[in-house]
Amino acid sequence: MDTSDEAIIEMLRQRMLANSNFLQYMEIVIESLRSGAEFERMPRLMAHTGGTNPLQVKQLDYHIPANTRHHRTDKFLLTQSSDATLVVRRGLPVTISVQFDRHYDGGRDQVFLILKTGLEPKEADGSKVRLEVPTTMGSFFKVDNSPYSISLVLSEKNSVTVKVMLPPCAAVGLWRLEVETRLRGSSDPSDKCLFNVKETFYVLFNPWCQEDLVYMPQEDLLTEYIFNDTGKLYQGNYDYPTGKRWFFGQVKKKKSLRSAELNAVILTFACTKKAGKQ
Repeated sequence: MDTSDEAIIEMLRQRMLANSNFLQYMEIVIESLRSGAEFERMPRLMAHTGGTNPLQVKQLDYHIPANTRHHRTDKFLLTQSSDATLVVRRGLPVTISVQFDRHYDGGRDQVFLILKTGLEPKEADGSKVRLEVPTTMGSFFKVDNSPYSISLVLSEKNSVTVKVMLPPCAAVGLWRLEVETRLRGSSDPSDKCLFNVKETFYVLFNPWCQEDLVYMPQEDLLTEYIFNDTGKLYQGNYDYPTGKRWFFGQVKKKKSLRSAELNAVILTFACTKKAGKQ
């Protein structure tokens, strides 16, 4: 028995110890022998199939308590209920963990996070973002000229944890997430799986971020404007605004999804008018 045969036998033994689907490997061996395949092709064939299907998403964790503390949104009751919703601010990273049905192997598996907002998301206008999970831990990786980036924080057994950097120009509003998994190097449609995450999340303006249009350095004013439950809703135009008392209901009793959207609309209107005035 030459060294190449010994190497193949050792590889098969390791596969058997590491994977309960060893019979699938043996089927590959038998079929290859029947078709006259050379032993030199066996490692490549087995590396491609790996005896497994594309990763299936079993669970996704938005790490709501940790993310909302970091994004200064943990006071919204929307983030505190039993069915809490993630609320984050642009210009900051968001930590997300994905659990799969088997061990994640970066050399064999590809994982993509697809973020969408709006009725007709498009990559061209930034309402759709597709980020591939890096195979190595470290710095943030960008895709082409996209302002979004992603980094691998932890890869452990059947799960990966990543950080997605939301740029200061990210669209404000309701976002949804999809997880796409593939077998690396395969063009077979059956080697791809798409998981739609039912839990949506909100992205808000970030007045603490210097690159955001609504940046405000005065901490006392931020406390008044952002965290007050009552205030004034301004009507009219830029030159002749009129104020109406308004209960925002952000951190007391009930938290309405609409209040976050309303604040976004008000801030957008204010920024647009200010830019036009200048």
